[in-house]
Amino acid sequence: MWSLQQLYRVQKKRNILKNFQVKIKEKEDLDETVKQLEDHHRKLIQQTAKEKTDVDNMQQATVRSFFKDQAQFDAQLTKEQEEYVDALNKQEIAKKEFDGVKIQRDKVAEEIGKMKDEAETLFTLYKEKDELLASIFDGKYGSSKEYKFETELDMLLDRKQRINVARYKWNNSKILIMHACNQLAFGCRRWQEIPRLDAVYHQRKFVMATETRNNLIAASQNIAGAQRYLHNIQFPYCKPQEVITLMNAVHNIYTDILTQERHAHALNCYVTTHKRAAGLLQWLDHVLKSTILKDLDEATKGVTQKEKELREERIKLIMEKIQKEMPNASIDVAAASDTSMLELVEDVKEEMVEVTEPDKVSIAEEQPAPEPIKVPAAVSDEVPATVNEETGENQKKEQPATATLTENETDTYNIEDMDYLTPLLMSDLAPPPTQEDLFGTMNLDADTKAQPDEKPKNRRSTRARQADHENS
Repeated sequence: MWSLQQLYRVQKKRNILKNFQVKIKEKEDLDETVKQLEDHHRKLIQQTAKEKTDVDNMQQATVRSFFKDQAQFDAQLTKEQEEYVDALNKQEIAKKEFDGVKIQRDKVAEEIGKMKDEAETLFTLYKEKDELLASIFDGKYGSSKEYKFETELDMLLDRKQRINVARYKWNNSKILIMHACNQLAFGCRRWQEIPRLDAVYHQRKFVMATETRNNLIAASQNIAGAQRYLHNIQFPYCKPQEVITLMNAVHNIYTDILTQERHAHALNCYVTTHKRAAGLLQWLDHVLKSTILKDLDEATKGVTQKEKELREERIKLIMEKIQKEMPNASIDVAAASDTSMLELVEDVKEEMVEVTEPDKVSIAEEQPAPEPIKVPAAVSDEVPATVNEETGENQKKEQPATATLTENETDTYNIEDMDYLTPLLMSDLAPPPTQEDLFGTMNLDADTKAQPDEKPKNRRSTRARQADHENS
């Protein structure tokens, strides 16, 4: 037999269901993204094949005869070869994006399977709890006050769970943007180093450009992942068009290493994106600390107080029932120490975040890194990032795999050598989203005032009451 204390502890587990719903929506979004990326990759394969055919055709004698001299032919051949390399690069980038999102989708599907078991266990606990209360009060509410407290608790729990879901989404989005900043920092530094190499180090320049490209691709995927978590929020920095601009520059990266002018233009694009990502990280952190966590603390206090009121009312009603109907019986209504049933459903742990890591490029480290070229100072972020080049932390994966990171491992941002980044002033930081954008519509005050003074005839199950809030 459960104690009432155990019943209230079951109530606190209810966020499992909210997170389960979030994961299902996340997988649906990833399924659609995978489909779009697969179609995009297929089209790029066809485009690459066309560009390859154009290069091959240039070698035919019949085509050569159309050019009046060798110089004109060489210029056209170079143009066709550059277009083929660019197409091949776009195809490879699309494949990396496709593979990365597939890995994320499969991981979410695995998490959904585990959470489904937890949800089913929780439903069983709900049923047992409802049956226990129904048996005590003959299927009815013990008093209008019990009904009132239960209704108010349901609404407070719903608010707390919505805020908890927001915290989960915003925290995961923040972690992804932090990694994107790390990768953008590494990419900017690598790109700055390329002009310092002598022209004879052509292969090393190519490898360093590839390292830059891989980190920028990973950064763009992490930014996209952050936006998926907050799909109803418009980012004030690193908007979708800005990420598209970055990827357009990445598509031309092997052409951009050929001239100083193009290299400088690409560097400006990368650095601008890094500044914007750092500003986004500061904004996410500000919204989390100044709004979401404060609201969560207030909601938690409200739930705790209402749980106490409901528990005290039910204890009073049970004692009255005992005195009236079972004068010789004894029943333990205190907090029981046996929590074996509750251990079947654990509190929701901090979710792991699937972070896209760049592909490994090995031989670039053979060349000693020259001093970085300084970039003009600009305004951006509160906690920007660098990558530890001694350990090569962002270069350990052989393929676009994923790494996991918990909330406690996110405060590793370092900007010692990224001196063009400075925190935005609070007065310049974009305003936070509205309460409705953050948590959805919650008419707590109106619903509370609308409660009837009298109790309904029959007790309603936990799932039925939850459905009301899910559909509101």
